[in-house]
Amino acid sequence: MPAMIVAAVALFGFWPIYRVGRNVFTLFLISRLEKSKLPNKTAFLITLTPWIPFGIISILIISFFSFRFIVTGQERRQYDRSAASSAAKKNQVVANPIGIPDENTNATVSQIPVPTVTTAVTEMPDTLYTEMIGAARPYLGVTSAAPVMIVMFTEPQDPFTKKFVEETWYGINARYVANGKAKFVIRYTDVLSGAHKNARSAAEFIWCADEQGKFFDTHDKFIRHQEEWASLDDPTPKYYELGDAVGLDRAKQEACFVWTRKKGILDEDHALSQKLGIVGVPRVYVNKTAVTDPNNFAQFVSLIESTLNSQ
Repeated sequence: MPAMIVAAVALFGFWPIYRVGRNVFTLFLISRLEKSKLPNKTAFLITLTPWIPFGIISILIISFFSFRFIVTGQERRQYDRSAASSAAKKNQVVANPIGIPDENTNATVSQIPVPTVTTAVTEMPDTLYTEMIGAARPYLGVTSAAPVMIVMFTEPQDPFTKKFVEETWYGINARYVANGKAKFVIRYTDVLSGAHKNARSAAEFIWCADEQGKFFDTHDKFIRHQEEWASLDDPTPKYYELGDAVGLDRAKQEACFVWTRKKGILDEDHALSQKLGIVGVPRVYVNKTAVTDPNNFAQFVSLIESTLNSQ
């Protein structure tokens, strides 16, 4: 309906301009025809010729906006189907990415289907694996002694990481992390800092929250509200607003964030990501093996199950 309204406005906006030109041209034709010896019917038909451009243009305008109306409707229906599909996936969880219950966490582990299994092939060198597991980092899980460690190299502003969290992580968390079979670690990298201007400062803020035991809470909040701060020229006030929402002590947070106390950790994690050749995020490892497609739940199942079976 809006497209048809625009077509009508365009049509009637064109009408006054056309009418002036048509009248001038019609008067010119009449003055010429009065001097000619053409039959009256023929002369009358000739005077109608100025209407032809208006008819053609009217048809083109109406056709164009009608076509846009049809295409827009199709796109809207396709978007609605995609949104419904995403909503269905979000309902198939037992916990959110950091284990905090919300309105979408109402499924059991048995409700999450086991997909057809495929296998990843990228292996991490032993030296780099030792370096990766050697650094003390907060983890999500039941125990630090879990047989499987899942490490995600990412940054808070990355939209593909948000997609991974919303579509894949729920199943991994429910099936393996929440019951102690695996633990989950996040390490930030600056590989996309040129495209994501606020990624580094957001990562520093989140790491400062670790001093108050709220690293994963804050990371989750930043991911969920990514679009609210990612494009801001000065995102700092929004950072503190999100920090307040997860219960951070603002004075303690400010003391860490202003003095960039976590810069060394971020530099260390970024250096390791460069040694691993990471050029895009999220880059996820199950122990030493890289998951080639972070949104392929089957690949996670394959890697984690093979590790558990080898214990």
